[in-house]
Amino acid sequence: MAEQEPNKTNQIHLSFDNVEGFLPSYINAALVNLIEPDTFILDFAFFDPVSVITTQDSNSRYPVKPVARIIISRNTAEQLLENLSLALKQQGGET
Repeated sequence: MAEQEPNKTNQIHLSFDNVEGFLPSYINAALVNLIEPDTFILDFAFFDPVSVITTQDSNSRYPVKPVARIIISRNTAEQLLENLSLALKQQGGET
């Protein structure tokens, strides 16, 4: 049986217009908290990467713009972890 060609990732080229006074948020953040033995809260947010560059204090907290909050069960969290791990392995990443 012939070997299958590995999945190739298409590169997407982006262009951000320079708009005076506008600083787009490029970096995303995710926070996971266990709230009960079988329940997790996932918070997703964006923050301005310039805020990380301009501060000298490594203990600084960065203001974020919350985007979404979801609650998932342990089974869903385990499935998500398994799917993410599989996707990373398919792309040649380490887990």
